Amino acid sequence: MADAPASPAYPALNLAPNQAPSGLSAESIAPIELINAFIDDFFTYAHPLTPFPHEPSFRAAWAQRKDRHDRFFLALLAGMIGGLVSMFPRRPQRHLKALGKEALFPSTSALVDVCRAVCLEARGAGYLEREGLYVYDAATSYFLLTMSTFMYRWQAADMYIGECFTIIRASGFYTARPAYPPADYGARAALSTEQDMNFIDEEVGRRVFWTIYVTVR
Repeated sequence: MADAPASPAYPALNLAPNQAPSGLSAESIAPIELINAFIDDFFTYAHPLTPFPHEPSFRAAWAQRKDRHDRFFLALLAGMIGGLVSMFPRRPQRHLKALGKEALFPSTSALVDVCRAVCLEARGAGYLEREGLYVYDAATSYFLLTMSTFMYRWQAADMYIGECFTIIRASGFYTARPAYPPADYGARAALSTEQDMNFIDEEVGRRVFWTIYVTVR
């Protein structure tokens, strides 16, 4: 696939900021009926423990199927499902059995493997070098940390802990910051410091920061 035209948000990488890899979408993880069940389960069971992303914004983006063209939204979605399965491994098995699709994933680890692979492929290489790292990049790293812990990949888990802190500090979302477009899971636009605060993203950033802090402690 040819490189996309250069974007002002990604001058060093010469990539369109949100372009998803060709052929990659939520269906790369599981059928849509299962994805919908997993999303509902995430906000019911996992969200109280990992209180991000912002549910209304996420559901609005999912209703628009942003996973089809936004690589960072797809990475976040895959991370959320992988995190859910890691924390509550029996939930997906119930859905698979109810829908008669047990053969799709013979074990919980198999589903986590798929989520991790899609998440990493959607993120792509060099994501830490781009301008405008966003609070949802840190959230995705946290879910990769959760999956790595579930799969006993301790070295990877340690690296994702550091990555989470680095992204949050670099983006500054745990302190007062200017507004950025809500539900923009890709690159941030260059906005004036005179614009109003985006309190949703500011709060999400703080939640990610303190969840990581408690995890490390």
